[in-house]
Amino acid sequence: MQKAFVTLGPGAHRLSEIADEAGLDHSTTGRILTVGTYNKTFVRVDRGKYQLGTTVAELGLHALAADNLTDNDEAHEALERLRTATDNGLVFLYMLAQFGGAGRQCIDMAVGDSDLEELGMTHRAILHVTRSLRTGASGRTILA
Repeated sequence: MQKAFVTLGPGAHRLSEIADEAGLDHSTTGRILTVGTYNKTFVRVDRGKYQLGTTVAELGLHALAADNLTDNDEAHEALERLRTATDNGLVFLYMLAQFGGAGRQCIDMAVGDSDLEELGMTHRAILHVTRSLRTGASGRTILA
């Protein structure tokens, strides 16, 4: 289903467009989209129109793992391919910060020869970590 959204392009799409692109009947597509709105895989933006939701990034990380891209070099190569496909745009791979509440942490990037500061981006903002680990026994255990 997500592949249909990618093929259709950005923005919201009608249920019938999504069903046709996915090769599913309309009722099946409607049920999948309805269930997907509960876990935020899809968002209903208007009557009969849907777009990808916020959990798609997490699904993307699972797809990377499923494609055996867990090796750092292979994951970075995937980011470089995305950068090339976006006319040498900037590509960042973020994950949810493991500790310290809701936050994000950049774990890899493909920026080519771009100067991040010229673009108004600081290294601190990109590599944001919500809080550091405590240096006590619990912090050392988590780190291990």
